[in-house]
Amino acid sequence: MNTLPNGLAPDLAINPQEGAEAALEKILTRFEGAKGISAAIVATDPLPAYDFAIKMLAKHGVMVVVGLPKEPIPFRYSDIIFRDISITCGTPCPKPLLQEMVQLTVEANIQVNVKVYEGLERVSDLVQDYHDPDIKGKLVVKIN
Repeated sequence: MNTLPNGLAPDLAINPQEGAEAALEKILTRFEGAKGISAAIVATDPLPAYDFAIKMLAKHGVMVVVGLPKEPIPFRYSDIIFRDISITCGTPCPKPLLQEMVQLTVEANIQVNVKVYEGLERVSDLVQDYHDPDIKGKLVVKIN
């Protein structure tokens, strides 16, 4: 089920739960001769996501780290040196690029699901929802 606006649909959808080998096979089948992807943006905290992204990258690929995991992100030197993988962070971008992204968001009518928890007494509900693998959007605590 595609929830993206028309024109922004992906060329290929990958389910990480199927494993890296299955994902790489799908990439090779969809994009003849591809030995992985050129770039990966990891915008989540669980460490397995970083390992999966590294496995998906082709030689000379770039991983952009946006997530904020509590634990250090482990990287193998062999991926960085022998596969020439670059790892960078998702720092704030220049104003013209930010304006372009905001304009695209408006034109494509991209929406964010927001779930609001009223008061600090609901923080435990937020934590429980945060660990739900099917949660989408932003979780917000509203303090009066």
